[in-house]
Amino acid sequence: SKSIASNINVAAMFSGKAEKEEIMVDDGIGKVQIWRVEEFKRVPIPPEQYGELFASESYVIQYSYIWKNKDCYLLYFWQGRTSSIIGKGTSACLTIELDDKMKGTAAMSKEVRVVQGKEPKHFLSVFKGKMIVHKGHDPKGQAGSAAPSENGTRLYQIRGKEISARAMETLSSAHSLNSSNAFVAVTSTTCFLWFGKFSNEHERGLAMNISKNSSLHRDSIVEILEGKEPSAFWDALGGHKPYPTEHQTMRRDPRLFQC
Repeated sequence: SKSIASNINVAAMFSGKAEKEEIMVDDGIGKVQIWRVEEFKRVPIPPEQYGELFASESYVIQYSYIWKNKDCYLLYFWQGRTSSIIGKGTSACLTIELDDKMKGTAAMSKEVRVVQGKEPKHFLSVFKGKMIVHKGHDPKGQAGSAAPSENGTRLYQIRGKEISARAMETLSSAHSLNSSNAFVAVTSTTCFLWFGKFSNEHERGLAMNISKNSSLHRDSIVEILEGKEPSAFWDALGGHKPYPTEHQTMRRDPRLFQC
């Protein structure tokens, strides 16, 4: 076979791709109920934990809203990246079961599968600017506790803009830092808010929000600008280490291409 050469504009590949406009039923002001999938049943989680999900779990989320003076429902089932195959399958079955119960009582109900990292805007808007994904299992569940941190510190990367901003737990090391985003490093006593030099106002705002209104809250909250880190911050991450974007001169959000 003969290979065919084609002209590829590599420089254009670095420019951001315009997001598809998502049609939203509302701005997330409806009522929410959330259940964690546990041993083939739905277990309700407390409202104060809404917005905090665990990567090894799957959830069923019922969103209720009014359309043309009638009750309507969106039934999301969110599947964590490291949740089990059984958990993912059960979340779909439980959502179908819940949808069947809604038949006849609602003007409209719709099932929506949501995969970790690909959450639609409306799904994110439901959590009112407090979307956090922790590693491991929910410690309140029967499956076990949250994933242990490498050095006693939990590190969360915050990326996105407006309602699309979210916090994702990542490897607790200085190698994980990124000049384009904000990060939250949490120890037993202190919550460090590290702002990359190219992080946007939405990422910094979410960092402040979750440091005060989530399980990540600590009595001591320290804001840090990139390049002005105190030694206590590096100690929390196991020491100062170089990170890939330390010397970049502009924001670059990572993009993945399949050839």
